[in-house]
Amino acid sequence: MHLDSAPPRTESLEIGPALHRLRDACLVSCGSGELRVSSGEGDCARLGEGDLLRLRVGAGCAARAVGAGARARVLSVGPDWVEDALGLAVGDVGLAGPGFWVERATSDGARRARRVFEDLANSPVGEDRGRRLRDTALRLELLALALEALPSEPPQGGPRRANPCRAALVRLVSALRDACLEEVSLASLSHEVGLSERQVSRLFRDEFGTTFRDHVATLRLERAKRLLAATDLPVIEVAGHTGWSSLAHFNAVFRRRVGVTPSAFRAGGFAFPSS
Repeated sequence: MHLDSAPPRTESLEIGPALHRLRDACLVSCGSGELRVSSGEGDCARLGEGDLLRLRVGAGCAARAVGAGARARVLSVGPDWVEDALGLAVGDVGLAGPGFWVERATSDGARRARRVFEDLANSPVGEDRGRRLRDTALRLELLALALEALPSEPPQGGPRRANPCRAALVRLVSALRDACLEEVSLASLSHEVGLSERQVSRLFRDEFGTTFRDHVATLRLERAKRLLAATDLPVIEVAGHTGWSSLAHFNAVFRRRVGVTPSAFRAGGFAFPSS
């Protein structure tokens, strides 16, 4: 079978206050900040951190940040590819009626999308065939989410009620990306937010779709990959700089999550993606 149209593709974007057009976008996951999104049919929605926008395949949209800037992860695919490659008539699946559908951060769909986008963002760039097949499967998983039929009841619209504890948690978690990770703990985060560790654990999972421990491990791995790719620091020093308690633990988690050891990652010359 020969296909002229492009297969599903994903990208991570920094979006500012200027209008940014997303051609063929069918999923938009807001990573940080807030976005105002409009479709070609005049529909408008506002996305907060963790919210997911599902668009009818082929519709596309335009987005701008509410404030200084926002981060978004996007899945794009053309209707011709869906029909030719999958044998699906676009009008018979997913969003056949409305221009788009918003799923808030705590919904199952938004959590699923965040998890898959995160897995793709953490995938090393390389020519490994197994890695490419895995990434293709992840993009198809996102496409399956985009093509799911709508639930029978529409989600409640409008912004969520202001919650000072939630706002404090989101602010502190956003700051972790640039913070020292050696002393980050659930206890210190709970103290900053003003809730018990159990309450923060539950709120963290509701807001980010993962555990605090897994989120911090992901941040440490991202930072470790940057250091391995951009510096000549010994692996044991990379482990120390990124907050791992021992070299053995660092090696084990790195191999399990990335697919190769830290030394093999460096020797393979992987280019770490900027997004």
